[in-house]
Amino acid sequence: MVENCLQEVLQHLQLEHAFFRENPLFSLLKNKLVSRDEKLAIVPKLHFLMMGLQDIFLLSEDHRKQSDLIQSQINRHCLAHFSSWQQYMHDAELLASNGHFCYPPCSTALFQQDDLHLRRTQYLAVHHIVKNEHQPFFKLIVLMTLETSLRKIIEELHCITKKLPISRKLQFIQPQSVNTSLLFWLMQKNQEKGLHCSSAQALISTEIMSEIYSLLNQTLHQWSTTSSPSIPL
Repeated sequence: MVENCLQEVLQHLQLEHAFFRENPLFSLLKNKLVSRDEKLAIVPKLHFLMMGLQDIFLLSEDHRKQSDLIQSQINRHCLAHFSSWQQYMHDAELLASNGHFCYPPCSTALFQQDDLHLRRTQYLAVHHIVKNEHQPFFKLIVLMTLETSLRKIIEELHCITKKLPISRKLQFIQPQSVNTSLLFWLMQKNQEKGLHCSSAQALISTEIMSEIYSLLNQTLHQWSTTSSPSIPL
């Protein structure tokens, strides 16, 4: 029963991925008529997403539950994500130093101006984390949804940045396997019993995913319809 419920969650994630990849931003990044610098103009916007994710990942960490399988894995994942955050900042600085965009020293003003939907998405994720403070499975769902959506954007950016002269120095903007998320890992390691996923939890999880993806899609649509980059190139 537990395994069947987890399969429903995974199937819903794959369905959301399919819709997510139809977002206009991905078409923009693949469009050969759009200049490389215009495509790279979303990197500073991605900076805000990464800042919010870092806070959310750290918020999900709860050292009081180290004995719990899921929370223990989430804790490890937070530490791994912090390393990725440092790599992303390194990449952003490299791109900025090579003139691909002006990296903002302070993100507050631009963040408040351009990324209302993104902030709503992050607040929603934080709300689910706090509301389900003692439910590691729901924390896992939130983190997995945000992480896998970010990976989709990174995969598209990699196709652009790999053609740059400095591509060998980029650390974070690299393609990653879809099957490296924490939930997939737990499934593959046959540790489903530790998740305690009932049919009711599976239903709530799919609703959480859909809500977060909906707001993320609004954000990406906003990025793709901007007539000119917010960051001067």
